[in-house]
Amino acid sequence: MSEPPVRILLVEDDEDDYILTSELLEDIEGAEHVLHWAPSFEEGIASIQAERFDICFVDYRIGGRTGLDFLTEATKLGHSGPVVFLTGMGDRSTDIAAMEAGAADFLQKSELTAAILDRTIRYSVIQARNRREIAEQASLLKATLENTGAAIAAVDADGRLIAWNDRFVHFLSRVAKSGGAVGTAGPDEAELKNLKLADRFPLFSGSLDEYDCGEGCIMSICRNPTAEGGHVIVCHDVTATKQAELALRQAMREAQAASAAKTAFLANMSHELRTPLNAIIGFSELMLNEAHGPVGSSEYEDYVAFIRDSGASLLRVINSALDLARVHAGEYRLEIAPLNVGEVLASVVSQYSAIARTRKLVIDVRVTPQDLMMQGDESALAKLLGQLLSNAVKFSPDGGHVSIHATRPDAGHVCIAIHDSGIGMDAADIRRALLPFGQVDQDLTRKYEGAGLGLPLAKAFTELHGGTLHIESTHGKGTLVTVSFPIETSCDAFAHRRSRPRATA
Repeated sequence: MSEPPVRILLVEDDEDDYILTSELLEDIEGAEHVLHWAPSFEEGIASIQAERFDICFVDYRIGGRTGLDFLTEATKLGHSGPVVFLTGMGDRSTDIAAMEAGAADFLQKSELTAAILDRTIRYSVIQARNRREIAEQASLLKATLENTGAAIAAVDADGRLIAWNDRFVHFLSRVAKSGGAVGTAGPDEAELKNLKLADRFPLFSGSLDEYDCGEGCIMSICRNPTAEGGHVIVCHDVTATKQAELALRQAMREAQAASAAKTAFLANMSHELRTPLNAIIGFSELMLNEAHGPVGSSEYEDYVAFIRDSGASLLRVINSALDLARVHAGEYRLEIAPLNVGEVLASVVSQYSAIARTRKLVIDVRVTPQDLMMQGDESALAKLLGQLLSNAVKFSPDGGHVSIHATRPDAGHVCIAIHDSGIGMDAADIRRALLPFGQVDQDLTRKYEGAGLGLPLAKAFTELHGGTLHIESTHGKGTLVTVSFPIETSCDAFAHRRSRPRATA
């Protein structure tokens, strides 16, 4: 397939020179040319605007203008082809000026031949085509770099920056802002050229593969060596990946905790449910078989009491488990009303008066002032105080002391402190006891019975009321549990607390 004709613009105000150039073009063999003549500077500019030319030959002195003027105007108009200057006399300084301005060549008319003209046309057109291809490739490369989603740069063997994309510049600015650069500002465009990257940004001098830019942004850094001894640096924003990893680890921890809670649930609940059930079944069978004679004999009265107590114990365990499940599911509804704190405490303490007398425990209750009032759910408040008092009684030795003090420390709160003289706990025991089914004594043959729901349920009910629960304890020296409630909170203000409570510690 033959090459298309080369379109040539000749800007020349001397008709004889035009004719000479035309004849030289005709003498060139093996090539086809289409020559367009513009006899003035203005007509040359108009031609550039109207048509596309592969090469322009311009008289260096044309009227009152120069070839440099033409090159400047033509470039502004979008002409990207080669421009060759023609002059009537040799002038080295003019030649140099023409080349520096972007001229493809500078020819003397007196030395012009068909061979020189042919070589100039072919060389200039090929060079222009190569430059266009290089420019297109550079543009494509830049577009690729800008759209990769990564911050990319290249450094030479001396560590000088030779190429980069906008994301890399933004990354450098973030590094500088976070204190990872020599100086507090990112480099400007002029500083980037030939910048020794590691000198200004020490993080690129080592093997660091991640950098925390602050504000939750983490970038990975990958270095790929080049054949010339330099490196291509690729930086990716891995914040989302890191967050996903953290979320996965958290999910795994929660799954492990759930599995541990399930194991604890099965271990504790099986023990707490089986013990009263065995008593109920055993004493019922004795009565059914009339082991001590016909039913109605006085020997069976104790059996009936055992069955009743075992059933009540079983019911308490089941109710506690169900209450905690309802609270965690956000389905426990508080019925807020004004409460007399002393009356609620008296009701709760009365439930433990019999066991206190049996074990010679002293339960001391003080309410200051005596008519201390608060707003809350009476049933939930009684349950949480019952759980706390149950623990205080259970872990106190025979002949021990339990004190309950309800006060109004300020105008906005009610505090109830329950202090016992029991076995106490250390910090690890407290954290474990606040977990559902957590037991300070992990042995299934533990001395103290219980499903491990007391403190978690008390804490959940406290937080449903907008309050806080705090434990102070020393191993072997007793425990102080303090619950604090807002005193004047309206029912409407409690509505948002009827959802899932905060996670226990």
